[in-house]
Amino acid sequence: MKKRRFIQNALVMTAATFLMRTIGTLFQVYLSNRIGAEGIGLFQLTSSVYLLAVTLSTSGISLAVTRIVSEEMALNNPLAAKSAFRRCLLLSLMLGMLAGGLLLWGGRWLGTVILGDARTVPALRLLSFGLPFLATASVMRGYFLGLQKPIQSISGDAIEQLAMMVLTIPLLTLFLPKGLEAACCALVIGSAVSEAVSCLYSGFLCLRSRLPSSGKIPRGMNRRIGGIALPIAVSNYFRSLLTTLENVLVPPSLKRYGASEGEALSQYGLVKGMAMPILMLPAAAMSAFASLLVPEVASARAIGDKKKIDFIVNKCFQATLQFSFWVTGIFLCFGQEIGSAFYRDPRVGSTLLILTPLVPLLYLDQIVDSILKGLNQQLSSMKYNTMDSILRVLLIWILIPIWGMKGYLVMFFCGTIFNAGLSINRLIVVSRVHFQTLRWVIGPVASIAASCLLVCSLVSCPLVLRIGLVTGIYFFLLRLTGSLKREDLEWGKRIFSKSRPKAD
Repeated sequence: MKKRRFIQNALVMTAATFLMRTIGTLFQVYLSNRIGAEGIGLFQLTSSVYLLAVTLSTSGISLAVTRIVSEEMALNNPLAAKSAFRRCLLLSLMLGMLAGGLLLWGGRWLGTVILGDARTVPALRLLSFGLPFLATASVMRGYFLGLQKPIQSISGDAIEQLAMMVLTIPLLTLFLPKGLEAACCALVIGSAVSEAVSCLYSGFLCLRSRLPSSGKIPRGMNRRIGGIALPIAVSNYFRSLLTTLENVLVPPSLKRYGASEGEALSQYGLVKGMAMPILMLPAAAMSAFASLLVPEVASARAIGDKKKIDFIVNKCFQATLQFSFWVTGIFLCFGQEIGSAFYRDPRVGSTLLILTPLVPLLYLDQIVDSILKGLNQQLSSMKYNTMDSILRVLLIWILIPIWGMKGYLVMFFCGTIFNAGLSINRLIVVSRVHFQTLRWVIGPVASIAASCLLVCSLVSCPLVLRIGLVTGIYFFLLRLTGSLKREDLEWGKRIFSKSRPKAD
């Protein structure tokens, strides 16, 4: 029954997250068409520093509360889970206020000296007011994930996104005639207020989800929280600093290549703010599933259920690779049309085609990272992420002044392959999973290649129908090649059957 509940929770979160990501991507398209690639580039530049402040206020704490709550509930000790949640909530509030104060106080220096664009200063200062709300809300959502209540967690995100759109559209209409600086302020005001609304909503849900006071609080709770949160926090601080440096270096490096300020921001916004959201839209299915893997794997590890961990790892590898190869085929065949359907800029489709070969690694890395954290391997993730960030900064510094945006794309390829390769290898070593190359890679690749070639060469119909035909043929070929076996389908049916599923 627990396995059935896990899959059902995963499907609920997948559907909700995919819907939210789709709406968010469409909203990003709306913004791009309103303020242009240069405006999106300016907002992405502002966000790069803001994300550093977010990292300071949230890193590691949400994961700590998810891990500890799931482990203690698995051991039937709700009092310890409640204690961990309260301590993490207080810590996140303090860090959120600290990060907000630093952003408010140092906004001018960050905007003019670090970002090199005074237009970002008002937006940075406005964003500081939302940080305490964002920090505490992230802990509340981690708490709900630890309790295996994904609907409460995902609904907070949905409220935030809905509030942001409702607020931003009229604000943008009011501020846009005053220039890109004012438009950027409209976006961040909507973001800050929506974070406050989401925090209040999540707090209300927490009051309705009180745990009983049975059990006992083990010694060393603060040390336990620190043992989980601190390595991730240090890693994320360093990586976020490097990521901010990476984002800050791109526009001036493009200028050194010969682009004007407007062209540099436009090219940067094209990749980060327009092509990447489309490329990662299908990954919403994976990210929702990944968020549930941390408490699920952590609880299995807490009670020593090796069989359950093996089952999760095998199913995740199989499902993620089969899904990501399908997405890769769709983008390779129809990327130009998909880009044109979202944006008026034909460069988006071309950029999408260039980035598409990285889809399997990008998607798989999300799942692998979550499983490693559930297996208490966050130090390995910290090491790989830090090494990846250093590599990216060095490649930006060296390649972009020589090759322009081609250098940025080379950097992105190298960083993705490096990070994902190390993480996947670590999971294989730790879990001792037998990587089934024929079933997980060769079969799906051959199936999607045959499906795309058949549809693209023989069928002429609307885009949606062609994608549907590719999907149907791909599923048929997966069954034909044995990549998707009968027991996989029967296991999926058992999840929703009224009878108790048999052990796998």
